[in-house]
Amino acid sequence: MRRIFLLLSLSLFTLAIGCSHRFQHPTKPRSEMANDHAECEKEIRKYIRSSPDAYDVLDEMNMIKRCMKEKGWHR
Repeated sequence: MRRIFLLLSLSLFTLAIGCSHRFQHPTKPRSEMANDHAECEKEIRKYIRSSPDAYDVLDEMNMIKRCMKEKGWHR
């Protein structure tokens, strides 16, 4: 029973750490993240509209993450 509790606790701890990553930027305040993210979404969605059948939601998310990285944001 104790082993199951320890395993469950470790699993929940690992999950919490994995979900707590947020974007950070070396020179911009966190308040700028929302603006940059909105710009990336707008830019990517405009690009995707040119070929809507070629991209799915996962592609869109990855493209937005790449755009944020290009703007200097990292996790």
